[in-house]
Amino acid sequence: MRPFADDTWWPLTLAVLVMVSLCSLALVLLGKRDVGRGMLPERRGASHASPALLSSVGLVWRLQRGALLGWATGLLGFGLVFGALSDQIGGLKGQATEWYTTFGGDVDLLGAYWASMMQVAGMAVSIYVVTLLLRLHHDEAQGQLEAVLGTAVSRVRWLGAYAVNALVGSVLLLLAFAVAMAMTGGQVLGGTGSLLSELIVAALIQLPAIGVLAAAVITVIMLLPRWSVGLSWALVVGSIFVGPMFGPSLGLPTWLVDLSPFTHVPNAPAVDPTIGPMLGLCLTSGLLAAAAVLLLRRRNLTLPA
Repeated sequence: MRPFADDTWWPLTLAVLVMVSLCSLALVLLGKRDVGRGMLPERRGASHASPALLSSVGLVWRLQRGALLGWATGLLGFGLVFGALSDQIGGLKGQATEWYTTFGGDVDLLGAYWASMMQVAGMAVSIYVVTLLLRLHHDEAQGQLEAVLGTAVSRVRWLGAYAVNALVGSVLLLLAFAVAMAMTGGQVLGGTGSLLSELIVAALIQLPAIGVLAAAVITVIMLLPRWSVGLSWALVVGSIFVGPMFGPSLGLPTWLVDLSPFTHVPNAPAVDPTIGPMLGLCLTSGLLAAAAVLLLRRRNLTLPA
């Protein structure tokens, strides 16, 4: 639709046609299947459980691996597309150039583009992390937690299993996006090896900001479980819209923009990363995580009757 150039509306008709077609197909399938069943017959399960399910980390991995695969596929596709567009950044003019220069300045417009795309990936991964961590509230409210804690699994170990899966999933998703972007970007610009190393560093730099949001969500779940879903999504949406991607464009005050953890992520590879902001984000996430663990150990669980 060329948002930074002439407004082109006709691509919207393609989205409308796809939506109408899929809705029509859904109605047809709805009339043909049994309630509570799919169109394909269910497969019989394995006769023996995987040894990985003997640990709480393995159980959480089993529950969220499908969602992780879906997110990885999406980020891989977007990485391939955004990398292939790298050779067109030098020809941008007008508002697009002004927007990217807020990340890297006039000297390194291409680096600013890469930095902005990595920040987009970091925000997307933070949404995945929140959907995973909100299962903590789901397990507690729906009663699955009671069965888990009835074994040798402690409360802290249960929480740690979700934290480990959130960290591993974040790293895998960021690497998938960075590698995909480097592959196609290297094809159109050359120098795939050096670009790959730069983008991997730029991707992993997003982890401290994601960690702050993750720790904040866990703290909210432990402090206010009844309101945790709405408050958690408010934290994520607020961090994205007041952050560096949209805050300056909306004319928001600096103190409000600084409340987003993404504001403090170095804009690599457009600029050299500094250790100070990263340590600050890590310290903040550590303090929030410690508060969450303390709250979990002291409060009563909200279990169904």
